[in-house]
Amino acid sequence: MRGFTLSLAAALIMAVAVPAAHAYLDLGATLTGDCRLARDPRRCAARLEARAACRDKRGVEKRRCLEALLPPPDCSRAADPARCAALAAARAACRGKAGAELRRCMQTRLPGWRGYQAG
Repeated sequence: MRGFTLSLAAALIMAVAVPAAHAYLDLGATLTGDCRLARDPRRCAARLEARAACRDKRGVEKRRCLEALLPPPDCSRAADPARCAALAAARAACRGKAGAELRRCMQTRLPGWRGYQAG
């Protein structure tokens, strides 16, 4: 009975903690399709639509499809609005490039840029 109690307790904790974490990290909408708690609900909805539209594509073709359909981020809500604006401008200038060419383009526009990070 003790193992069942621990399993039930773990399930209850996961039921409460995981959705809260996903909402905070903007991952909840990706998993559930619900953008109400997202930091930027308009961009979240556009991201879900773009993912659905680009579902059958792979690699560079998929990235280009997503880039074409996604609106730029709302930098006024970012933790560092100046950095967000600089990154958005660099992405716009480097649109359509891939691989080493994209990396060089981003590094020339953002010194110290090390690549796309998780998060």
